Amino acid sequence: MQPVSAHPCAPAFERSDAAIHPAVPAVGQSTSPARAGGEPLARVIRLATTGVWVVKRHGRMLEIDGRLHWNCPRTLASDAERAGVVLSDLVVNTGHQL
Repeated sequence: MQPVSAHPCAPAFERSDAAIHPAVPAVGQSTSPARAGGEPLARVIRLATTGVWVVKRHGRMLEIDGRLHWNCPRTLASDAERAGVVLSDLVVNTGHQL
C-alpha cells in the first residue's frame, strides 16, 4: 500500500499492482476446497426465505438427478450420495425465516 494525498485527517492508500493480494485467488485457482478425487466439495445453501435447499459447485447451481432444489436436507444428502456428489458439511444460510 502506498499513501496518497487525501483529506488531512484520514489516511488513504492506493493499491500497488506489484503487491501480493491473498484475498484474490490466482488465475485458475479454485476457492472451493478440493477432495481427494480432485473435484471440489459441493456447497450447500439454505434459502431461508423460500425454505428450499440448493447446491453450488464451480460457482453454478448443481443439478442432481434432474433437480435444482430440495425441500429437505436429508433428501438432498441422499440424492447427492446416490449421484456421487460429495457435499460440504458447512451450510450457507441466506435470508431470514418467515
